[in-house]
Amino acid sequence: MTSPTDEQSGMHRRAGGERTRGTLLAATVAVLGVALSVLLAEGLRDVERHGVDRAMDRQSTLARTAVAAEIRRYTDTARQLAASLGALETLDESRFAAVVPDATLAGAAGLSVVVPATTAQVSAVQRAWRADLTAVPDAPKHYFAVLDRRWGGTTPQVGLDLAAAPEAVAALEAARVSGDLVVTDAHVLLPDRNLPAARRQTSVALVAPIYRSTTATRRFVGWVHLALHGRDFLETTLRDASQGLAGISLTATGTGGRTARLGTVALRDDDGSAVVRTARLAVGRQAWQLRLRSGSSAATLFGIDVHLDEIALVTGVAVSILLALLVYGLAGGRARARAQVAAVTAELRHTERSARQQAALLHAVLHGVEDGIAVADADGSLVMLNPSAQATLAVPATAGPDERQQHYGLYRVDGVTPYPAEQLPLRRALEGTACTDEFVIRNAARPDGVRVRVSAQPLDLGPDRRGALAVARDVTALRACEADLAAFAGLAAQDLQAPLATLVGYLDLAEDDLAEIRTLGRQPRGVTTALGHLARVRTGADRMRRLIDDLLTYAAARDATLQLGDVDLNALVSDVFPAVLRPERTNPPHVVVRPLPTVRADGALLRRLLTHLLGNAVTYTPPDEAPRIAVRARPVPGEDNWVRIEIADHGIGIPSGQHARIFRGSPGAGLGLAICHRIVERHGGTIGAVDNPGGGTLVWFTLPMSTGARSADAEAPDLVGVRS
Repeated sequence: MTSPTDEQSGMHRRAGGERTRGTLLAATVAVLGVALSVLLAEGLRDVERHGVDRAMDRQSTLARTAVAAEIRRYTDTARQLAASLGALETLDESRFAAVVPDATLAGAAGLSVVVPATTAQVSAVQRAWRADLTAVPDAPKHYFAVLDRRWGGTTPQVGLDLAAAPEAVAALEAARVSGDLVVTDAHVLLPDRNLPAARRQTSVALVAPIYRSTTATRRFVGWVHLALHGRDFLETTLRDASQGLAGISLTATGTGGRTARLGTVALRDDDGSAVVRTARLAVGRQAWQLRLRSGSSAATLFGIDVHLDEIALVTGVAVSILLALLVYGLAGGRARARAQVAAVTAELRHTERSARQQAALLHAVLHGVEDGIAVADADGSLVMLNPSAQATLAVPATAGPDERQQHYGLYRVDGVTPYPAEQLPLRRALEGTACTDEFVIRNAARPDGVRVRVSAQPLDLGPDRRGALAVARDVTALRACEADLAAFAGLAAQDLQAPLATLVGYLDLAEDDLAEIRTLGRQPRGVTTALGHLARVRTGADRMRRLIDDLLTYAAARDATLQLGDVDLNALVSDVFPAVLRPERTNPPHVVVRPLPTVRADGALLRRLLTHLLGNAVTYTPPDEAPRIAVRARPVPGEDNWVRIEIADHGIGIPSGQHARIFRGSPGAGLGLAICHRIVERHGGTIGAVDNPGGGTLVWFTLPMSTGARSADAEAPDLVGVRS
């Protein structure tokens, strides 16, 4: 029988053996991994070197081909020009210009026709070519450029004596003797010798003799002298091939083996580990050498990653170490792994239970609330509808975002005007705007229709996913109750009119009697006091009469049949303004009325609406200030047949947070703005108020335009207007 001590000892021995085996196995994995990584890195380094060598060979061949092709263009051009000029019976400046090509050769400095002359012949040559010649003093023979064409915007060098350039003289004479094209030794062109040292370039010229042939003779005329700048030639020809990642130099070996560098394209990063390629070209009787040199960026130029071997080595070593540590951890921590797996499993189960509980709670809430809830994804498709929302719609939710108005039967609160699809609360919430609105749902399943109030706001559905949430409440019964209250208020107002009229009548009689007593001189002390009391009673009665009138108007604005017609807003505003100006004001108002369209509305109700709004603009301006009022029309975005009317003032303004409440009516404020809200709502429009940017209040409302009416002007007018 094994004792507990022996069992513990055995467990320790097994644990020690497992740790030892784990350590040996981990060390073996690390050594093998590092060795394989080193071998892989060496193999990749060889592949990179071979790739760079092959790419440089291709690049060298391309560069040599490009330079050779461009030099061939030069030699062909020079020979063709010499032949063309020799074929002319008369050579002058106009014929020279007609023969010389307009296209610029790579690096070309200029093209000249050069003629020889002794010192005694200078005057004759000058007369013959009509050129101002500048001879080099003490020169045994002169070589004048009598016709010249410069590229790059420089001035032609007519009259220049090439005797000052020994390299040019040697090439000219060699070309005349050989009768063929000759390339000069590298030198600085005469026109360039006056330039700053940084701008001077080593150049060469291609010289071709010009002969005029007749039936019996072949007479020498002069030379074609085609000059090129070495650096410009090299950079223009090999710009695309270099890209700054390969250094390129071009040298020319001339007479007597003298070598000169024509041009260089600098190497961007020379780290001393360059790969060099040399290519030779025969140009005339000279030997040119093209030398390419790549730096550490050559691999980038050729599409080769030079650090791949280093990356492979570092990655291999790192992976080997990680594998060794993993083997060691697995070998020595099997129990810990089991415990961690058990803990993670328990946590996952707990999380799953919590998620199920949350889902069940959310399901119960969504199915238990009376409000309809809808969720849409980024493209407007409905991803969730709770039972209340489905019951409110009463038809299957199968319509797309642009088909919902017709499918569900969505109308404005007048029950007639289709609700625009682009203004639906869900659509506006998807665009990032939280909104609340009411509309009517009437379809085959709901022929009588229901009125719902919908609030929508943007919703975050996850990473890079946006959506929208809408909550809808059936307010049909609520609006019916409001209608009943409005009807009751209208009846009460009508019933109060008769006793109020009686009260006012007796007030008139009492005031007349007391005034007669005071007129006859029989005025007791209490008569004046009684007249004051009666004046206060009349003020209260007048206020009560206005309130009753407002109640009747409020009820009529909801229940009365609209008498729709075309209403000219310009004429209506002009008619209403004099009626709202208060005679006690001594400051004349500043009024701006921009051109207004003709709308489709009830004329009487629209007059009441403008009377209230313009009257408020005058009333709520401080007594010591002149009222400043602007009336303008602006288009409604997305609604071609609707117009937005704005009335702006510079009055006392509305307290912050009260802009939406003023249209619901409040104690002491009267029912004027509530009547305005009901009138606009009856016409299918909306009304609101905001702070005027220049101070005061801007009240706006929307109305349908008449058929064929001119669209509103989108430009907003200033408040400072003409004095009326």
